[in-house]
Amino acid sequence: MRPVIIVWVPAGGGARFEAGVPLLFNARRAHALGFAPAVDLVFLHGRAELDDTCVAQLREAGYAMHDAEPGFRAHSARLPALGRFGEFERNCFLRWLVLADLYAGEPLLHFDGDVVFNESPAELAQLCAGRTLVLQGCPALVALGDAAWGVRYAAELERFARDIDAYSAAAWAERTGWEDSARTKWAGTRDRRTISSDQDLISHLIHTDRLPQSSPAEFLASAPQQVFFENPLLIGELVPERPLAYRRVAGIDTLGGRRVALWHMQTDWCRYLAKHLARERLGELAGTGRVTFRTRDRETLLHGALRKLTGGRVYDRAAICRRFFETGDFGAVFRDEAWWERGVFPG
Repeated sequence: MRPVIIVWVPAGGGARFEAGVPLLFNARRAHALGFAPAVDLVFLHGRAELDDTCVAQLREAGYAMHDAEPGFRAHSARLPALGRFGEFERNCFLRWLVLADLYAGEPLLHFDGDVVFNESPAELAQLCAGRTLVLQGCPALVALGDAAWGVRYAAELERFARDIDAYSAAAWAERTGWEDSARTKWAGTRDRRTISSDQDLISHLIHTDRLPQSSPAEFLASAPQQVFFENPLLIGELVPERPLAYRRVAGIDTLGGRRVALWHMQTDWCRYLAKHLARERLGELAGTGRVTFRTRDRETLLHGALRKLTGGRVYDRAAICRRFFETGDFGAVFRDEAWWERGVFPG
């Protein structure tokens, strides 16, 4: 099962690419932990935006790079309706078609570019071998062991792009039982009437059994030494053990004595971590107690203050990663006194 990450570089964005998609940070950390992060890096577009030094560093870090722009542009021109959702979501919809073109049914293990490895990609590929599985409905980790997945997804995306509103309305009418699917199938949660992302579409297709999905229970039983969650903010509902004691030993993060498989450093999680940085930097001005899940009122003011202190870099994903993986850990975050949800972590 080949590990693969799909990325793209917006026009003029080469200089800031690593700040938002910390691939070099991730690979260098993996090397320091003794992993061999041999991962295919597929560029949907913008590969030429990166300078020669960045390209050389990515190769040296262990990435095998592929420029998929011609195929991506062809799919984009063929399905113009997806442009309604903006560049990011359009690219996410189309990435699975590009993978099918490049690898022709070869078993793949897909990671989002904002994933930080806490387990070897090779070990994760071994754990996922023979399975077809979307982690808790989120494409941050997708095991594609069944070539039928790509074929069925492509057919449904074509239908969706022909009439987005009608397809979405029909899908909304099929939501009955989604709570059970989210738990037993890892179909995820779709809460928008109009399907607006590949995650929305994939959630609907798993819920209605239009996409193959291996048994999550069997998968978890096969990996008793690891703990899996797609969104760290939702650990409370995704990992049942209580309390979840956090430790970092020799650079490896554990929860409840089990190794965290990966960290999905998605935007909401990085913003949550930024609130902890705000309290750290502002001291008594920031107060104490739980750090709230959503950004509202006083927390918004803390964000603004920290942005001024850091020159506007508070949401730089690479900077957040360096702070919590190099110069610190999650010990202050995963405490009952600070965590947004009571009773998940020890006091």
